[in-house]
Amino acid sequence: MDPFKKKLLVESGITVAILATLLFGIMFLGGTITEYGNQIVALRNQFVARSGSLTALASLRSQYSSVVSRDLQIMSNAVPIKDQLINLTKEFQLLSSQSGLSSSFAFLSESPASGGSFGTIRFKLDVSGNFEKLIAFVDALQNFKYLSTFDNYSITRTSGGNGQLTTNGQIYYRQQ
Repeated sequence: MDPFKKKLLVESGITVAILATLLFGIMFLGGTITEYGNQIVALRNQFVARSGSLTALASLRSQYSSVVSRDLQIMSNAVPIKDQLINLTKEFQLLSSQSGLSSSFAFLSESPASGGSFGTIRFKLDVSGNFEKLIAFVDALQNFKYLSTFDNYSITRTSGGNGQLTTNGQIYYRQQ
């Protein structure tokens, strides 16, 4: 073989080998770069999601600070601790006497407060007096200063425009 052809074949072979190596390297690096690019996009999406979660958490904390804590204070005022209910009988007697009525109060039972739930004191209230004042007294009971519920009202007319009101209910209290 001619030395020129031999030299040309060797140099062409080397060139092809170098070009093949470069082409393989470019393809390998291109795939790796694409894979890393996809990982970066996924991590960026996670970062955006976490950032949104942190923003929502900050907003909730802000709302808690401004709204919920105020509402909890109002709720604490409406739901007394058990010791504050020591004069409950007097509170109902005062309410009925302000309406020009007479009353009797009886404790029925108690459910203790536990965990996050309120305790209750069940009672029976009998009120007697002018029938129209009894009707107005029902509204006064609905606006009682403590959180309370009334199961039923039984109103009967007696002689001379008077009447008798009987109700069972419960007052809620919280742990100290």
